[in-house]
Amino acid sequence: MKRFLITLISLLLVGTAFATTAQLDAAGNSVRVEERAVADTDGGSATTLYIEWGNLADSPGLSFYAFDGFVDPEEGSISLVDVRGFDTGGDYEEGRADAVTVDGPDFLTWRSSTDGKVDGLTVRIESSGSVTVHLKLGDWYGEFKIKDGGLVKNSLRRSVEAWTP
Repeated sequence: MKRFLITLISLLLVGTAFATTAQLDAAGNSVRVEERAVADTDGGSATTLYIEWGNLADSPGLSFYAFDGFVDPEEGSISLVDVRGFDTGGDYEEGRADAVTVDGPDFLTWRSSTDGKVDGLTVRIESSGSVTVHLKLGDWYGEFKIKDGGLVKNSLRRSVEAWTP
C-alpha cells in the first residue's frame, strides 16, 4: 500500500509541469512555453520545453503572420527534439519552406509563418544552473527563466532589449 501511494504521488507531481503564456500582438497571437521534462545531468540539469506560437485561442479572423525567430539560452546548450505545424510559408516569400535553420549547440533559429494556425517546437536546454532564455518571434522579443532545471512559473515576458544570438 505504501509503495502504491508513493507511486501515485510521484505520478501526480510529474503531471504538474509549468506553462506560461504571453500575448504577442494586438491581433491575438500568443506564445506559450510549457515544461515537459527535467533531468539531472553530470554538469547540472536538462529541461525539455514545448514552445508554441500563433493563434493559440483559435480566434476567428487571424491572418498571415511571419514568426521567424530563435531561442537562445544565455548559458548552456540547446538542441531540437521535435517540430510541429511548420509548413510552406505561402506568399511571405515565394518558394520558402518553414523550417529550423540552425540547430544548436548554443541557439536555434527558424523560419515560421502561420495563417490563423499554430506552429511549435520542442527543445532541450542543458545548463549548470539558473539561466535566462531569450526568445524571438517575428517582431516580438521576450525571455523566460529556468531555475534549478525547471521553468520558472510566469517568467515569460516581453524583453526590453532586442537580443541577438
